[in-house]
Amino acid sequence: EGDLFSVPFALRDGVVKRFLRGNGGDTQKAWDALQKTVKWRRANRVDFVLRPAVYTPPAELAAYFPGGLHKFDRKGHPVFINRLGHIDMKGLLHGAGKDGLLRHQCFLAEASQRAVEAMQYNTGRRIHNITVVLDMSGLTLRIMNSAVVSAYSKMMQQDADHYPELYGRIFVVRAPRIFHACWNVLRPVLGTSNKKIRVIKKGDERRLLDYIAPENLPQYLGGLCACDGDPECKSAICPGGPVPKA
Repeated sequence: EGDLFSVPFALRDGVVKRFLRGNGGDTQKAWDALQKTVKWRRANRVDFVLRPAVYTPPAELAAYFPGGLHKFDRKGHPVFINRLGHIDMKGLLHGAGKDGLLRHQCFLAEASQRAVEAMQYNTGRRIHNITVVLDMSGLTLRIMNSAVVSAYSKMMQQDADHYPELYGRIFVVRAPRIFHACWNVLRPVLGTSNKKIRVIKKGDERRLLDYIAPENLPQYLGGLCACDGDPECKSAICPGGPVPKA
């Protein structure tokens, strides 16, 4: 791992390619964006954010920020399962603040990027991004208020600025009836191409098995994995839920 991550961020092969793709192949724009990101990383000690001595997620975020990395898909891309429908953004904002949420999003993105680089290094495959499963179960209109959308937009903008093209395919699953009403709000926030997004109808989650092997997909999504005997694999995927009031 020391050999892998000793390479400066801006010189890592996958990072350069993602910045080029994220800027339409324009080398000058990609270079300018990469330079801004290098400065941002230095100012915020991002290279060390995965070290507990530098950053430890606040209790509210560790316990209630929904989602987590969980194994990999059939092509070797790390999989991040985001239980967005269970997010209590108002409670998280109250407990951690906008700056705390942005720092935690940085932590999650950095962990995802490291997982991509490790997988590429270990397999020799050209892997430059992660696969995302957006679990919308529990989604209600109450999380669509302006404060929530604003906070989530800033988190996604941070990813777009400093981790371009980190998200590969995105699968939307277990969406409730109100999903289409919410999607007009959520779609711009995600900031990604429609070509990358595939909505799988509720009750048809097993179609994910075309992309993720059953042993790598949690049982509650139609797979066979039950980390620590738990069909929701909560040891890897935080379920989210209401943040208790102090």
